[in-house]
Amino acid sequence: MDYRIHYTGHPFVDVGVATLVAHANVQHPEELEAHHLEAFEAYAKPIYLKRMLLGYISYVVFPNLVNAGLIGEKNWEKFAEKRQDIVHGLFSLWKWDGKTPYPAPNEVPCQAGETCVFCGQEGVVKMSQRLVPMVGGEDSINFFPEGTPKMALCRACTIALLAMPFGTLNSDGKCFIVHSHHTATLQQLVKLYLGYNIRDFALPNLAKRPNHKYPKTQLIENLIQAGLHTSKAASITAYLFVASSQNADIQIFHLPSSIIDFVRSASRADEKAWQQIVNRAWELEKVSKSKESKDQEEDNNTIVYGKRNFFYEALFDLPQNAVSFLRTYLLRNKTKGKTKTDPSYTYSFIKEREAISWTLISLFMEKVMNMERKRIEAIRNLGERLASYIQEVDSRFYRTIYLARGESNIRSALIKAANVARTSGTLNEPLLPFDEFIDVFFYTDDANNLLPDWYLAKDLLLVRIMECLNPQWIRANQDELEALASDSVAEQAS
Repeated sequence: MDYRIHYTGHPFVDVGVATLVAHANVQHPEELEAHHLEAFEAYAKPIYLKRMLLGYISYVVFPNLVNAGLIGEKNWEKFAEKRQDIVHGLFSLWKWDGKTPYPAPNEVPCQAGETCVFCGQEGVVKMSQRLVPMVGGEDSINFFPEGTPKMALCRACTIALLAMPFGTLNSDGKCFIVHSHHTATLQQLVKLYLGYNIRDFALPNLAKRPNHKYPKTQLIENLIQAGLHTSKAASITAYLFVASSQNADIQIFHLPSSIIDFVRSASRADEKAWQQIVNRAWELEKVSKSKESKDQEEDNNTIVYGKRNFFYEALFDLPQNAVSFLRTYLLRNKTKGKTKTDPSYTYSFIKEREAISWTLISLFMEKVMNMERKRIEAIRNLGERLASYIQEVDSRFYRTIYLARGESNIRSALIKAANVARTSGTLNEPLLPFDEFIDVFFYTDDANNLLPDWYLAKDLLLVRIMECLNPQWIRANQDELEALASDSVAEQAS
């Protein structure tokens, strides 16, 4: 080949390159040879010519790749040869030698000196939205260089763009495409998606492209199941788009490397607690569940995959919603104002101790919230001593600290408990060492001003206390603990 297939940094091209790599079962784009591309072409062209995929692609991915009038049910048989000429012409561009007749007579060839907008190699075809999603139409000059319609594509990027839909998923009539500049991560994800598509496209009488209804949930599952959580924590960006000129739309979801690092570390550090959190975050079935809303069904030769996991999907709102995420999923605080299918309505830090793990909490505070490890350890140590104080000196103190609302109330409650512990002589160490007290609640260089997240520190203390209290004490105080939790929820609602 007199051109090079390689990653360009652009999601559409890169996913196509990764699809070619996965289909050829090689490790790097540089290993791709002509026979690999010929094998992909032989596989993909018949799939492209199925109405199931061609109608989808010509509306969602490459608007007017084939005109709507050529793929309607009434005209399907009539225009079969014309559709075939269009698809075969596009798939022939990657191997055109410049000497034989131009293989795509319906397209505009590049002039001498025109180079590919994606990779800078010699251009072979001028193309608009028919092969490049989310750009202008045939005559528009918007989004195109040099004030002229269409953009130059090289041979490599042309075949990559044609391969791209096979490395993506359909989600409610939109294209879900995942990209990472860490190419190993990109290739693993695209290999999974290509596998799904090869499986589904082989099904007989498939009327529509299968619908992966909750792609964000599926992406997190893929990251874990594919073993990506054990590799480098690389940022991932996902795009959910429809490129139709009449109804173009795009949503962008970003998973920073810090969030992927948290998923990777937390799912291994305490697998039991992680799985409890995941299992209790799956969407609840509606009381009246229509046929169309089933989580997986086959109807009229269409397939719907997937079920929503609120914990997984909330990861995409990090780090912006870190405090809310922490309180809901790691501290197990019941939420309000959510859809009735969201199980967080029923969360309880009293009843779900097995889903609460200080290991996961500390990882989240460190990796996502950037809390200093010194402060995390101070909260941990203070919580452990307060649990001992409650069990050995004053069983009422849990209620006292739980109900303390203002900063002055919390401060006075802790200082009073420290004095009681000192005079009782029961504990072997001070309950409230000054340095630790400062680390938990105050600015390091200003012992008079509380940190703005002092209330979160109190929540973390309560969770650590609960984690350290022995089962016998909890059983003996079960009624009061549940009453406190109920009062807290009622207070939030008001």
